[in-house]
Amino acid sequence: MRLTAGARTTRPAVLTGDTIGDDPVRVVDRATGTVIRRLDPGRAALVAYPGAVLLYRGRRFQVGGERPSYGAGSEVGAELHGEDVQTIRIRSIHTSILEPGELRPLSLGGATIRGGLSAVRVSETVTGARRHRSDGTLDGITGFEPIRASFRSFARVLLVGSTSEPALQALANLLRPCLAAVLDGGEEGLEIATAQRLELEGRAEEAGGGPLEGPALFLIDTYEGGAGYARAADARVLREALRLASAILEESCCESGCSRCVRTIHSHVEDPSKAALDRAGARVLTSRLLGLDRERG
Repeated sequence: MRLTAGARTTRPAVLTGDTIGDDPVRVVDRATGTVIRRLDPGRAALVAYPGAVLLYRGRRFQVGGERPSYGAGSEVGAELHGEDVQTIRIRSIHTSILEPGELRPLSLGGATIRGGLSAVRVSETVTGARRHRSDGTLDGITGFEPIRASFRSFARVLLVGSTSEPALQALANLLRPCLAAVLDGGEEGLEIATAQRLELEGRAEEAGGGPLEGPALFLIDTYEGGAGYARAADARVLREALRLASAILEESCCESGCSRCVRTIHSHVEDPSKAALDRAGARVLTSRLLGLDRERG
């Protein structure tokens, strides 16, 4: 998949020591003692899980296979890893909306939908990891005891209207690399999740403008309390990412989805090649959100 984006003018907030906390979990090179990552204890297990390959100054380090401690101030050992591979978490993400009143009518060029920036409560469960070679081919799958973490942050929420779960998931898969190409943010700073039904912790009547209903896309700031990533994914950024996704979907690379479009390695499932995805449905949804169906018709 080749992605091309315009000038990057939207930047997330700068991460500081205060963002991570005063007593972080440190991922350390066992050979030299060099600290290659400082992580908030609340989400350290989601990044430095057993077998994770982390990039530091152009070199790859792999976290040990034993499940480490992730308490405040603890150290997680990693060793230099010579192979050109990356690891992707197998996981599920559940999101509760805390401020439904922030979801208002909006348009990204096409149909009017509901959306906005809302405080959210995120629960994530990681059950394993996939290893991929530099060309994207699957190198292996590792399973382990579930790692669970919960945190409060912010998310850009889009209630996209009627669509199927396979179409919504296909678009989410494609949007992950498209947003990375458009928004100048770190790989772990913004995550995309989906939901067919909404869970509201705030009062639904605060929303105004009618009932809030799924399906929905969540662009989640993965830092506790938020670090500006979801806020940076504003309407301009979303339109640019969706147009990039639309251009990829217009290419006739396949019919049912492949690694060049919706079956990206960034999928959350164990085997992306077997996931139920609807490439054609994702194309229809993207066109409706951008108003391209009107332009074509």
